Amino acid sequence: MTAYEFDTTLDPNYPVLTRGNAGEIMPDIVSPLSATVFFPPLERAWRQSFTDTWDVMDWPDCPTTFAPIVGGRFYINISAFRRLADLTPGTSPEDIDRTLFAAGGIKLDPYEAPDEPGYAERGERIAAATADFLERPPVDRVQREHDEAQARRLEGRATRASSSNDELLARFESMQPYMQSDFVTLFIGSSVSPVALGSLQAGLVAIYGDEGYELGRQAVMGVGGIESADAGRAVASLAGLEGDEFEMAFQQVLDRYGFRGVNEWEIAAPSWEIRPDVLRRAVDAVRAGGAERDPASVRSAALARFEADGVREQFPELDVWLARCTVWLGIRERTKATCVLTINEMRLDALEIGRRLVADGQLERPDQIYFLTFDEFRAAARGGAVDLDRVHAREAAKADLLRYQEPLFAIAGEVPPVEEWPLKAEAAGGGDTDVVSGAAGSPGVARGRARVVMDAYVDDPTEPGEVLIAPITDPGWLPLFIGVVAVVAEMGGELSHTMIVSRDLGIPAVVGAVGATSIIKTGDLVEVDGSNGVVRILERA
Repeated sequence: MTAYEFDTTLDPNYPVLTRGNAGEIMPDIVSPLSATVFFPPLERAWRQSFTDTWDVMDWPDCPTTFAPIVGGRFYINISAFRRLADLTPGTSPEDIDRTLFAAGGIKLDPYEAPDEPGYAERGERIAAATADFLERPPVDRVQREHDEAQARRLEGRATRASSSNDELLARFESMQPYMQSDFVTLFIGSSVSPVALGSLQAGLVAIYGDEGYELGRQAVMGVGGIESADAGRAVASLAGLEGDEFEMAFQQVLDRYGFRGVNEWEIAAPSWEIRPDVLRRAVDAVRAGGAERDPASVRSAALARFEADGVREQFPELDVWLARCTVWLGIRERTKATCVLTINEMRLDALEIGRRLVADGQLERPDQIYFLTFDEFRAAARGGAVDLDRVHAREAAKADLLRYQEPLFAIAGEVPPVEEWPLKAEAAGGGDTDVVSGAAGSPGVARGRARVVMDAYVDDPTEPGEVLIAPITDPGWLPLFIGVVAVVAEMGGELSHTMIVSRDLGIPAVVGAVGATSIIKTGDLVEVDGSNGVVRILERA
């Protein structure tokens, strides 16, 4: 096998791709239904953002500049992001590398601004647009889109079982425009939040040197308003309940947050309401108690230091940037939740049709519906035959692709065939090192026994006092955060989901810790230094 059926064309003008951040959003192989339903509006939304919202570039000629699929995996175009960062005041290509794509201390080649007519003028227009967003955050727009997505969720719960296939198909198709418009709003949050945090840190670095990065992170710990962290707190609240009281509260959590789940951007991945057993296992694992956390005291200590050192005299905009960080970090997570709400409605509508096709003898399992393309899905919903041989071939292709370890970075024109990628079994050798380096992001130092979790739905959940070691985390992993003392993830940067949620919950965390899941073993005693981005193995299991 040399390519996945749904791999896409790469843009030679913007050639550098990364799994950093992309692997956090979609860690698994992209399903045929996602590739043909989700990726087209995702690509259109990114193009709209890079040409209309911000004048970063002209409309690209390549059909998949921003959201390519390589070897079955979703990659993000870091060349385009670095261009945006270079043109945006208050941030830089180096900042975007650190905050979104950092991994194991890997450094990309320095960014070189293109010698093209009008480049400086683009920067001026982007500066004006960014300043306008910072001055007037689209809070009402963000809330309206989220409320509308929640309303569609309530509608789906009320009507899905009684709807005809034609009605379900029409509803499914009606979600695509929302996917595009919601992602445009998400991209605003994802683009402006690094400017807010970067500007806060830049002002502090001018006073404290490199320590300013850490102080900036401390100053936004536990600020609240983080959608996915609130879901984690809701799940944690179940641990002290029993019997009917637990069942009632459990159902309330599912009603509110059941749209979330591991790999939640992938239509084929089951959300919590499809797999409620995952939440039950996580709650059972932490009934003995959780870690003591007080992120507010860390933030208060940082603010007290600023007061004692007279920081406001040297950095008058301190309070402005603190307030903007609070707003924009919340916007980033809220807009992600809005997108996931829409994806989950499509997931559930498709699964309902899949159940009916099983009853009609067209499919063997309901979840095989996700191995159809959009056109095949529409035809099957309207009574057409399903080619099960093709479904089986795609299931086998996914299993084969999963054996290979994809490269963290890929360059258009230089990506080796999948069969030349290392097998995961070979890549997981580990070596003799007792130190894993990554990106600092959620301050603090903690020690505990490691729990390596590769699949949050299958592997044993974390227990109180342990350190979660994971390839990535997304909101579906939140139940595993409940009792841990620290989190280590192989993917991500300062503004990855792992970091934003860990800071809000007060959990020391290191991301971009490449090789952590193979070097560290379950039971190892580890020390996680979230302030410096270092994980040390103190004692082997």
